Amino acid sequence: MNSTPLTSLSPGESGIVNTIDNSSPIKTRLRDIGFTNGATVRCEFASPFGDPIAYKIKNTTVALRKTDASDISVIKKTRRLIPWD
Repeated sequence: MNSTPLTSLSPGESGIVNTIDNSSPIKTRLRDIGFTNGATVRCEFASPFGDPIAYKIKNTTVALRKTDASDISVIKKTRRLIPWD
């Protein structure tokens, strides 16, 4: 499984939080608002200039600057297509 930065999620895509960079100045705050290992996060939308980006985690929508979101690594969830008969 490949980890990618949270910023690599496009609107509508989801991922599972893998790690938070220990050197992040707001790592404690990120954990407090729900960015913990194994938590599912979904990219909701980005502002017109791409910064900040809104993410939904644990029924809360949080806007993060790209610099802060890039400190979080996620494993992208893949969508399974179910063939219809």
